[in-house]
Amino acid sequence: MSDSRVIGPGTGEWAVRLAETLALILANDANYALREPLVWQAVSQALMAGYPAGVRTDPNEPSWPVAFIDLPTGQVSWHQPEYRRGWDGHSNPEKRRRIEAFLASVAEPVPELEATRAGEG
Repeated sequence: MSDSRVIGPGTGEWAVRLAETLALILANDANYALREPLVWQAVSQALMAGYPAGVRTDPNEPSWPVAFIDLPTGQVSWHQPEYRRGWDGHSNPEKRRRIEAFLASVAEPVPELEATRAGEG
């Protein structure tokens, strides 16, 4: 079943979610505290829908990275605040332990994670 709201090569649920998020961004464009996480959400949804998207540094304003999405109707972008904290030196194994600890603290067990652990024996 197709969705008539979807245009261009990205079709399906992710394109519809992206459209909904972009509508929220338009409605809240001056509310930066709300817009910032919506832009990151839209970038993720664009990638899932098959649209090119990502982040680049603006050479004129390097402390304000720019999030881009290439829609079938043309490119859109937003300056986003720079992440101010530096890398804390974590390794890939430490990153995995931190994620697993977070999952254990807020979520039900993830079956894929449990299967991976069982295979590590």
